[in-house]
Amino acid sequence: MQIIIALTIAVIIYSLQNRLYRKTWDKGLKISANFDETYMEVGERATLTLVVNNAKKLPLPVLHVKFSAPRYFIFDDTINSSVTDLYYRNDAFSVMGGQKITRVLEFSAKKRGYYEISGINIIAKNFFMTQTYAKTLHTGTSIYVFPRKHKDVPFVNMVNEILGDIEVRHRLIEDPYTFRGIREYSTQDGMNRINWKASAKTGELMVNLYNQTSEQKLKLLLNLDTNIMVKSDYIRELCIELTSSLAYEMLGKGMSVMLASNGEDGSGNPIGKIEYGASKNHMITIDKYLACINGQGEASEFLKMLDGEFENDDGHTAYIIISAYCKSDLVDRMDYMQGKGIPAYMIVPYYDQYGLCVSRPYIYAREVVLNDT
Repeated sequence: MQIIIALTIAVIIYSLQNRLYRKTWDKGLKISANFDETYMEVGERATLTLVVNNAKKLPLPVLHVKFSAPRYFIFDDTINSSVTDLYYRNDAFSVMGGQKITRVLEFSAKKRGYYEISGINIIAKNFFMTQTYAKTLHTGTSIYVFPRKHKDVPFVNMVNEILGDIEVRHRLIEDPYTFRGIREYSTQDGMNRINWKASAKTGELMVNLYNQTSEQKLKLLLNLDTNIMVKSDYIRELCIELTSSLAYEMLGKGMSVMLASNGEDGSGNPIGKIEYGASKNHMITIDKYLACINGQGEASEFLKMLDGEFENDDGHTAYIIISAYCKSDLVDRMDYMQGKGIPAYMIVPYYDQYGLCVSRPYIYAREVVLNDT
C-alpha cells in the first residue's frame, strides 16, 4: 500500500512539475550577448559579455545557451565550441531561482569587417531531465573591426616624403579669397591679377597680393580592382590597410581628408564616399567605411570616379591613389595631373614575383613577398 501511495505522489509531483516547467520555464528569463565595444582594430582584444538572468523562483537545472560568431574571432575560452564556417558556441548553465550569471568572453579579431550576432538559441530541461524546451531569442549586438594600421619604417618614410612634397607645393599656392594688398606689376604677373582701380589712381599697373591658402585638403582614392589573379584578396586587404593608415597619418598632421572608393557593401551596392573632415571622430568614420567594404567594382568604375574628382579640383587639394592596378589608362591620368602641377601620388602594392608594372617619380611601390602571404 505504501508503495502505491509513494508512486501516486511521485506521479503527481512529476506531472505538476512537468506542467509548471512547460508553462513557465522561460518566464522571467532574460539572456543577452553583447559586445562591450562598438569597434576594435585587427589584432586587438575585446570582450563579449553573456548574461543569464532567471527572475522567477523556478530553477533551471540545465540551460544551454547557443550562438554563432564570426570564425575570424579567436576566443580565449574554446571549451564547448567548434569552428567551421562560423564559430559555434554552446555554454551550459545551472541557474537557480532569482539568480543572475555573467560570463565575460575575451577574444581577438584577425580580419577586418562589420560583424553581428543576430540570435541566441536556448535549450532547457525540467527538474527530472525528461522534457526539453527550446526557444530562439533575437539580439542586435554588432562590432566593427577596423583595418590594421601600418607603422613600419618604409611606410613612415613614404608618408613623410609625400607630406614634404605637398607642403612645398602648398606654399606656392595663393588663395584668391584672402586679399593681402597690392604692389607694382612685373612681367611675371598674369593679367588676371591686375587691380585696374588701383592702377588708374596711381598711373602705374598694380597687382593684387593674396595670402597662401590656410587649409590643405587631401583626397584618398581607393581602387579595389587589383587586376591580379593570384592571391588578389591579400593585396586588396593591403590596399584597404594602407588607406586607413594614410588617413590616420594625414589627419594627425591636421589635413582635411575625404575618401572615395569603388568598393561595395555587403549587399553589393556602391559604398560611395566620405566627405571632408579633420577631427578625431572623422578617423572613426573612415575606418567604419573601410570595415564595411565587402566587394569591389571594376577598374573602369574607378577611372570614371577619378575623372569626376579631378574635374572638381579646386587648386588646394592633393590626391593619393591606392591601387594595385596601374595600367596605362590610370597612369596617363596621373601624368596629366602631374603636368598641371597638381600634387597627385600613387601607392602601388605588388608581388615580388611579378614586378612593378610601371615606374614614375610619383609612384610609391609596396613590395609583397608572394611566398610569405
